[in-house]
Amino acid sequence: MNSPKTIIRVCHEALLTHWKRAQEQIEQNKERLIARSRLESMAARWQQTEEQDKAGLLLPTGLQLE
Repeated sequence: MNSPKTIIRVCHEALLTHWKRAQEQIEQNKERLIARSRLESMAARWQQTEEQDKAGLLLPTGLQLE
């Protein structure tokens, strides 16, 4: 069974540098956080792009995702 996930929003950057548990969580999930940030950025770009221009944002056929 999946446990519920808690998501927090940091109100001040100092919490990230002084809160040991937050630092540990960030370090453990660094790759996922980077991938999520990239995905969110790409999704926003896709949504802001005119429909006729979206084909230019797609990967060429046959390339694998990294």
